[in-house]
Formats: sequence, C-alpha cells, structure tokens
Amino acid sequence: MYTTQNAKALRPPMKWHCFLTYFGIWVSALMCAGEAFLWFSGNAYGRYVYSTHPGLRMFDIVTGILYIVQIAMLLSARGKLSRLETEGPKALNGAHIMLAVMPLLTSWISSSIAGRSFNVTFIGSFSFVLVIVGVLGWIVNALYYHGREEAFC
Repeated sequence: MYTTQNAKALRPPMKWHCFLTYFGIWVSALMCAGEAFLWFSGNAYGRYVYSTHPGLRMFDIVTGILYIVQIAMLLSARGKLSRLETEGPKALNGAHIMLAVMPLLTSWISSSIAGRSFNVTFIGSFSFVLVIVGVLGWIVNALYYHGREEAFC
C-alpha cells in the first residue's frame, strides 16, 4: 500500500535545502548588504579617490543599488524555495551567478575609471569573497537540486 509514510521515505533528503532557506541565503543577503553599504558610503577604495576621479561617486551609487537588487533576488529565491516552487532552484542559481559576476564587473569598471590595476582593486576587497561564494554556491546548488526536481511543484 502506498501511504504518506512511504512517500516520505522515497523522497531524497532535503537538509541542504533547509539550511539554505533558513540560514545560507540570509547570510548571502547580509554580505550583499555590507557590500552595498561599502559602495554607498564611498569606502570601497577610500574617499580621496573622488577628488581625482569624480565619476566614481555616481558609479558607486549605481553599484550600491545593484547590490540592493541582488538582495531582493536572493530573498525572492528564498521565498520560492521555501514554497517549493519549480522556479526556486533556477532563481537561486541566477542569484548566485549574479553574485559571482557583479563584483568582477564593478571592480573592472571602477578600476578602468580610476586608471588603477584591476588586481589591486579586486583582490584587496571584500568582493573576492562574494565571487567565491557565488561560484561555489552556483556549482553546489546546481548539483544538489539536479536530482530533486520532483520535490518542487
């Protein structure tokens, strides 16, 4: 006889899913909030840079707004995952790809505006951590959710 107990026994474990929805995504969003504050406050590379490169201030404000959008993407993905929606894993992977790509682009553009070396700007910043988290998150979650499509309706 096929009962609810048998259905639960056949379902793959979802402990990583629970970890992400209750902790992991919130930590990523908090990291993005810290990065947004860093860009909004002008402390990404020091305020002295604005006197020689005034175009960086507007770029920093736009970058801060993009990190706020990143937070919204992460929290939207978290909501979809918690409701077990079909788009949940795709939304999370999209957020992780953006999490990995955005620091690279912002570091490259800001170093182009300032005329500084990309390596000095990027490696010395917190953005490096976000790229690692984004890439690892994308790989791990793509592998994890690949075998669990049936859990999402």
